[in-house]
Amino acid sequence: RLQAGQEQREVRPFDAAVLMRELCEGLQPLAEQRGLYLRTDGPDVFPVSGDAIKVKRIAQNLLINAFKY
Repeated sequence: RLQAGQEQREVRPFDAAVLMRELCEGLQPLAEQRGLYLRTDGPDVFPVSGDAIKVKRIAQNLLINAFKY
């Protein structure tokens, strides 16, 4: 979609540690339904620049696929 010009990137600073913690907390019930435990481990703060929405979407898709397979 980015290459086709259907979406634009919004590069801004964000805290990737917070994004990942929130994502994992939200996906914990799905992991538990599948008999899995989702554990997060990393720095408390991890400032990066990028498109937080797209990073979250990619990480979410990867985690959901991992739960399935």
